[in-house]
Amino acid sequence: MARITIDGSFAAISLKKNIRPDCWDAENCRATGKTREQLELNRIIAQTETSIREIHDRTVETSGYVTAEQIRNELTGVASKADTAICFNTYIYLLFVLYNPVFHKRFRKIG
Repeated sequence: MARITIDGSFAAISLKKNIRPDCWDAENCRATGKTREQLELNRIIAQTETSIREIHDRTVETSGYVTAEQIRNELTGVASKADTAICFNTYIYLLFVLYNPVFHKRFRKIG
């Protein structure tokens, strides 16, 4: 489990990994030991931290602010409702532009 906290609000994501409590360093948020599983978990944690920082910086640069939920959604690939609506409207527009000439030719022949 990873927790993203920004200005007091938080969002959590699952890293889909488990570790025994006696193999966990809570102070450093890392697995202790050198087994393959522990090293893999530490690598995943480091990659996730890097991704979170990159998403944070990019979002602040483009929109001026960021929330923990925005970071979680981008990290997990969940689109916001606004993004989904924009994509749908763009798709409809492209369909209209691409197929309107085809329909125009068909109806001209009929009429």
